[in-house]
Amino acid sequence: MHLTKKTFAHNSYTSMYMMRYFLSPEFRQPDYETLLNQIKGYSEHIKLIKTFFESVQEKKIFKRSNFENDFYFD
Repeated sequence: MHLTKKTFAHNSYTSMYMMRYFLSPEFRQPDYETLLNQIKGYSEHIKLIKTFFESVQEKKIFKRSNFENDFYFD
């Protein structure tokens, strides 16, 4: 199990929620920084999942130390 160290909204996996970020600079959003942080968190989640699945496929140990800055692990 992993948990994020930074706030990550439950709907951050839905692209529509975060698409407003990409409207700027024409339509700067009031929660621009929050959206950016959610996008970064989403990206880190995807990297973690990809790395985990690759470790399983390659029968290698998952190196969670690469993700300990952003996630808590049990």
